[in-house]
Amino acid sequence: IKKFDIIHITSVFLAASELGSHYAKKYKKPYIISPRGSLMKEPLARKSAFLKRVYINLIEKSNLKSADAIHFTVPLERDEYLSAGFPLRRSIIIQNSLSTAKDKQIPARGVFRKKYNIATDSKIILSLGRITWKKGFDTLIPAFAEVVRKEPNAILVIAGNDEDGYKKHVESMIAEEGVKDSVRFVGMLLGEDKEAALHDADIFVLPSYSENFGMAVVEAMAAGLPVAVTPQVGVAPYVLEAHAGIVAQKTSEAFARGILDILASSDAHKMGERGKQFAADKFSPSKIAEQFILAYESILNTK
Repeated sequence: IKKFDIIHITSVFLAASELGSHYAKKYKKPYIISPRGSLMKEPLARKSAFLKRVYINLIEKSNLKSADAIHFTVPLERDEYLSAGFPLRRSIIIQNSLSTAKDKQIPARGVFRKKYNIATDSKIILSLGRITWKKGFDTLIPAFAEVVRKEPNAILVIAGNDEDGYKKHVESMIAEEGVKDSVRFVGMLLGEDKEAALHDADIFVLPSYSENFGMAVVEAMAAGLPVAVTPQVGVAPYVLEAHAGIVAQKTSEAFARGILDILASSDAHKMGERGKQFAADKFSPSKIAEQFILAYESILNTK
């Protein structure tokens, strides 16, 4: 660490963040911490809350207080950090980047539908991410049940790995709502399989409790999909700015209305195209890299 000019720590609650902070202070090097959403309201309250409070008070708060800057991906993450009363000398807001290779092979339409035996006239509602409480399945499943009552051809595709055995709770909600025949679990999708799902779907959904950013939303926008998210998703303001979908309140009724509005909209394709253009411009890796370079230089100049 003493051989470098600036230290960027991309974690909290890990040994790397404590060691990085310790030696940065020891050798009087400026350092930045990126909490990556770990210090937002829901993650702090939901999982190991007591242990996190102890760790923060004993170790992490000192690291945060001495940091020359805290990096956030969106304003929502910074706002929740401040609301929690954490120390902040300086904030930097820089989004995640999304690499969109120009030579990437775009799957032919229908590949995903054929693989999972989904009819061509079915409306695919895609949930792509970890199967965990955080993703808001307790909002999505009853909302989908309402959608099916008005759009019988709707199919909910749930793509992602099961975290902490939460899938069984999702299956229980599906059975309770009576929509088992309209839901497909397809496991984690990577590479061409994920691209095929994004290009065959009609809408991407994420009624999350808390997202410091929402990378899957950006991936869906980049694929030209209209999206439906809740205000708790960090990139929700960008969805509105791009006119790339809807931001619905986190109730099953409001989220169902949002999905139905997009499915019925003659502007749905244009929403997807606007999102695609916005994602390519806003989250360009080269632009994000330039922002980080400017931030590093600014901190060094200040020091």
